[in-house]
Order: sequence, then C-alpha cells, then structure tokens
Amino acid sequence: MSSVSKALLQNIHQEIITRFEAIADPAIVAKYQRYFKDTFDGYGIPTETFQTITKELHAKYQTQLGLSGFLKLGDLLLKSGKFEEGSLAMMSLLPFKKDFTVDTFEHISGWFDHGISNWAHVDGFCSEVIYEFFRLKVIDETDLLPWREASSVWKRRAVPVAFIQLLQLKVPASQLLPNIEPLMLEPEEMAQKGVGWFLREAWKRDPKPVEKLLLKWKDKSPRLIFQYATEKMTKEQKDKYRKAKPGK
Repeated sequence: MSSVSKALLQNIHQEIITRFEAIADPAIVAKYQRYFKDTFDGYGIPTETFQTITKELHAKYQTQLGLSGFLKLGDLLLKSGKFEEGSLAMMSLLPFKKDFTVDTFEHISGWFDHGISNWAHVDGFCSEVIYEFFRLKVIDETDLLPWREASSVWKRRAVPVAFIQLLQLKVPASQLLPNIEPLMLEPEEMAQKGVGWFLREAWKRDPKPVEKLLLKWKDKSPRLIFQYATEKMTKEQKDKYRKAKPGK
C-alpha cells in the first residue's frame, strides 16, 4: 500500500465523481427516496450503468491499486456520503475475494464508523462481501459478536443480516440463535427489523429452536421484532407469541 499515494487515490476519487455527475439523474434519486426514511443522498445512476462503471474502474486500476489500494479508495468513497460511492467501495472488493484476510475484515469493519449509514448498504454489504468472508472461512460468526455492542445501529443490524448468509451456507439455526439473543432488547427500529428478519429465515429452516426463543422473549422484546419474525406464520401460530396483557 505504501506505493499507492494519497494523491493518486484522490485523483481516482475525483474521476469517479466526475463520471457520476455527468450521468446523474434526479428522477432516479426521487424514485429511490421512497425507500429511505432519511434523505437519499445519491447521484441517481441506473443500475446497469453503475455496474459497468464499477467493472471498468476495476479493470483500469486493479494492478496499480490491488486490494489494499481499493480498501483505501473505499475509505474516501464512503466518507463522501453519496450512495453510489459507498456501493462502489463495497463492490470493488469482490474481484479480490481470494485475497481476503482477517486484516481485510478488520479494515472494512471500520466502514461502519465513517460511512455505512443506511439499510441498503448494510444488507448489500452482508449479502455480497461478508458472505464471501464466511464462505471462504476467513471469519465465522464469533467475529461479528463485538458488533452487537457497537454505537452504530447499522453495525448492530449487520449482525443478524450477516447471520442470514450463514443460514444459506448451512450453518444450523440452533448454533446462531444464542448469539442473536443479546439483541432481543435492541432499542433501534432498523436493527430490530434485522433481528426479526433473521429469526423469520431461521424459523423457515428450523422452527422449534426459534419458537422456543420467541416464547422466552415475547413479553420483553420490541413487537417489531416479532412482527418480522412471525410474518410467514399462520394466525394461530402468531397468536402464541402475543404479548401477555398486564396482570395475566
């Protein structure tokens, strides 16, 4: 990384900004805004165009930057706050997945502290990037446990969303549930949705341990978690997890 200068990274960043600004579409920004509670800060780039630009930039700079250079470029992109720049930071790592290490994971963990700040980036990050760390056995679920105590709601959301990827990799739900349980009192809505989403997916694969956990927490946890967790259940099944009325 010492061979990649700060000036070069800044020049590449400006190249990206210039390309995005040239094709920015306010209509696309307005379309995406309805999916975000906060203001959607983006250029408005069509998906196929974004994918083409990402591939072109990787082809142009892969040898010059390497994985370590793209990690540093990702730092700049995420700090901008622009949606497409953050997405580019994440997607630019995938061609280097065979080079992923624990140090790579530690670097991108820091992105939650100065860049990842919306549900779409969290979910894409987990399904695309963290998935590869799991698949290649660079990390396992225990490496995400400190994230449960993070000040960032997005980092806390990433734990259950990332665990969904482990379910897809055939890790038993019963193995993951104890690590999710400390999040059953999560105070923030967007992280609660992540917990509920994970529990719903886990229930579809192995209902009994999930149902046991839901019964344990039905009178304590935020109802939004249960709304998501029981979404695919029948009305009769959902009724078992209603919060007990006071005095009952």
